[in-house]
Amino acid sequence: MFQPLISIDVDESLDSAKKLLDENSIRHLAVTRDNEIVGILPTKDLQ
Repeated sequence: MFQPLISIDVDESLDSAKKLLDENSIRHLAVTRDNEIVGILPTKDLQ
């Protein structure tokens, strides 16, 4: 099953990232800069 990629811009806050993770019930969030993935932010790094 295909699910859309959920990402956040590198300049967004960690609070925004946590909100996206919680709202979408996901454990990893793609971090982007200029529409390119530059990293992955796992939920455990926000604890």
